[in-house]
Order: sequence, then C-alpha cells, then structure tokens
Amino acid sequence: MTYLKNDWEDIPYLKVESISLTRMRNGEFYTFLRRLLDTMPMTEKEKQEDGGCSALFVSPAFRRRMVKKLEQLKRLIRVSNAHAETELLKEIDRDRERAVLYILNRVDAARISTSDDERKAGEALYAITKNYSGITRVSAVEKAGVIDSMLSEFKQPQFATHIQYFKMGESLGRLQFLNEQYEGMAEVRNKKKTELKESTKIYDLRFELSVMYHEVTDRAFASNLITGNKEAEYYVELLNTRIKDYKEKMAKRGKRV
Repeated sequence: MTYLKNDWEDIPYLKVESISLTRMRNGEFYTFLRRLLDTMPMTEKEKQEDGGCSALFVSPAFRRRMVKKLEQLKRLIRVSNAHAETELLKEIDRDRERAVLYILNRVDAARISTSDDERKAGEALYAITKNYSGITRVSAVEKAGVIDSMLSEFKQPQFATHIQYFKMGESLGRLQFLNEQYEGMAEVRNKKKTELKESTKIYDLRFELSVMYHEVTDRAFASNLITGNKEAEYYVELLNTRIKDYKEKMAKRGKRV
C-alpha cells in the first residue's frame, strides 16, 4: 500500500495502487469493476434509492451510468463466450462448484455450532461468504471472476486465523487451481470464437469503463484526503488487496501489470 503526506499536515493518506486494466480478461475486468461498485460504502437510503455514494463523492447519475455500461459489457461477454464451454470445461466447472459449496457450507455450519470458538470463526468468515451465496446461479464464465473476487477477500490478513482454525487453506488452494484451469482453457477457446464486431464493442465499453474506474478511485482518494473519511480509507484498502492479488496472479501467468 502507498501512503502520501499532504503539505500542511503530517498525516498519511492512502493511495490506490496502479494497475493495468487492459491486461485483464473480459470476465476478470467485469467482476473487478462489479465488486468496485458493490463494495462502495453506501448508506441504506442510498442503496434503497439506487443512488450514489456520498462517502466517495460519487453521484447517483454517475453510478447508474457505470452500472448500465457494465450490464452492456456482461451481455456482450456472454455472446462472445457462447461456444467456450466444452465438455471438459463443464467437468472442471462442476468440480469448481463443489469446491465453492464446500467452503460456503463449512462456514454456514460453523455459525450454528455449539462451540463458541467455531461459531466466532464462522461469523467472521460469513462477512465474506454472505456476498457469494448465489454464486452457483451465475454463468460458468462469469463464475471465474466471481471466484477470483471471493478468493481475494479470503486473503485479507484479518481472516487468516479463522481460515487456519478451519484448516481451509487446502480447500481454497484447490478452488484457485480449478478456477485458473477453467479460465486458461476458456481463454483459448474464446480467441477462436470471438467475432471482430463483438470484440470492437467490448473494447469500446472497456475503454469507457476504465475511464470511469479511474474517476471513482480519484474521488475515493479525494474523500479520504479532504474529509479523513474512514469508510473511504477502508474502501481503498480493500481495493488495494484485490489489486495486489491480481498482480500476483498475473505474475504466475508470466505477465506484467
């Protein structure tokens, strides 16, 4: 994480780490920005009214526009990936889904345990898993990005002792292996199937959304800088965790980000 100091006070401010969005696969790009929106620290009123996020200086109109463009991108990705799932991909997806359900069910079971320690650990990890209860209902291709996001959240340091308590490290590692295997095979198939017209539309939308991403991160930084908003600071910390995780993933692929 990078902290900056202003010129008039000796107070550090958190800065969003740099990342090259252009190197993300389409599914990764979509999920990365979807989580950017979903984790905004909105008030209950803002959520009910489909509004903006005052804590990050994000207006309702801007957020709605970004959501709309993301949904357009999601539809285009579905079309371009329509033929990507071979029988082997489907088999890997089934294994991947079983691995996800094991983790989700393990946490759910712990929350009603008679053991205080197990129940406490379950409640802590439920802060993550509650956001992914519908993961089995998304398409196989979209699921790859959703799982990436979930695994990234599990890597946050405050959850390490709880994961160790459940001896869940091996299960998370297997899920990551299956997910990367699926993504790699799907990417090869996509290159053969994607038509130029669809690719152009996706490229244009990704460019527009990349500009909007940088505007959101600039506003989050400004909110923390000007107001000292702790919600904005935590938001940036969570985002930096995802960025770090993605860079590590790219390093394994032998790519620079």
